[in-house]
Amino acid sequence: MKGRPKQTMAQTPSTSRFRLTDHLPLWTRSGWFAMLLWILVIACIIILIRVSLPALTQRAAAAAEAGPLTIQFKNAPSWYGGTLEEYLTDVVTACVQSDVLRRDGLIDARNMLIGTGCFTEVRQVRRTQASVVEIDAVFLEPYALIEDAEGTHLVDPSGALLPSFYQPGKGLHFIAITGVLFPRPQVVGDTWEGSDVIAAIELVGLLDRMPWRKQIARIDMTGFDRGRPIVLISDTGTRIVWGAPTGKERALEALSERKLAYLEHQFKRTGRVDGGEGGTLDVTSPNVMLRYTSE
Repeated sequence: MKGRPKQTMAQTPSTSRFRLTDHLPLWTRSGWFAMLLWILVIACIIILIRVSLPALTQRAAAAAEAGPLTIQFKNAPSWYGGTLEEYLTDVVTACVQSDVLRRDGLIDARNMLIGTGCFTEVRQVRRTQASVVEIDAVFLEPYALIEDAEGTHLVDPSGALLPSFYQPGKGLHFIAITGVLFPRPQVVGDTWEGSDVIAAIELVGLLDRMPWRKQIARIDMTGFDRGRPIVLISDTGTRIVWGAPTGKERALEALSERKLAYLEHQFKRTGRVDGGEGGTLDVTSPNVMLRYTSE
């Protein structure tokens, strides 16, 4: 009985490698098809270049046009300037890229401005021209100076501490508050503690509406916590005893409006709130202004 013939290695079918071209129509394997394919690739590249060329040209022209940056604050207060302007200009310039079509630098600039502690709000930072950046923001209002052993510090109308670089340019006269009980806050934006600070800032607001306010250099609050009177000091060194804070006058003490009337009379008569003389003036009497040389 003949056995089934053995299958040798040579007779074993070999597994062929899969090739995509073996499964494509015969016409795709011709030379002209390969040439057509290359033509299509080159045409696509040319189309992409032509489409992107205007944007590239615009970007290059804008970059060439952009010179040194000019930083403008929309509706900036009249006192804006000085070291404050220098600092904020440096902040924005460091963030904004020379590429005028990129916006991420403007976003970074806005975040940095918010972090400076100079504004109640920063609405927008945008380019109005290739080299001009406009900022729509609301500045904190510098209101008074408080002097302590560490120097002078600007505060806003609520008594909140402003940054040390917040030094506006010309246009504002700050009345300095001296002799306060508590040291300055350690964090910018925190309110200075003490009823003496509150009383002094309220008095600054009262003096602000007077034509002679620039002749008042300081408000001395020394001993206020021990019941001593508030003292105004003129720019020539004359001491004007003001007394108690507005609304907290003692018995037989003139009210604030009466005190202001005394000083207004002196100003109209002599051109000086202190009458043009040294020494000490006391405006606490409800009937007459007294002059004497020692408290």
